[in-house]
Amino acid sequence: ISAFVRYELNYKHLLAETDAYQLCAVSVHVGSLAQGHYTTFAKHADTQQWHHFNDTQCSEVAPSDVITKDAYILVYLKSDRSKRGIIV
Repeated sequence: ISAFVRYELNYKHLLAETDAYQLCAVSVHVGSLAQGHYTTFAKHADTQQWHHFNDTQCSEVAPSDVITKDAYILVYLKSDRSKRGIIV
């Protein structure tokens, strides 16, 4: 299946008015069910810069590069908007 599933970098008000979620990592699969290659996009907690991890290489990428039809697993962190921080 290669259908693009739209997702956002940030979501607000999913379950309650104070809820906010920030995308922090995306596992990507390119290939078929029989074979393929996995890479990961991850956001640095301090700098907020996105990186693409591909085997032994790591490169900085734009946030727009993280939205891809090849996304396999999305990892979101819930923010506590009242405290303006991330709940870990």
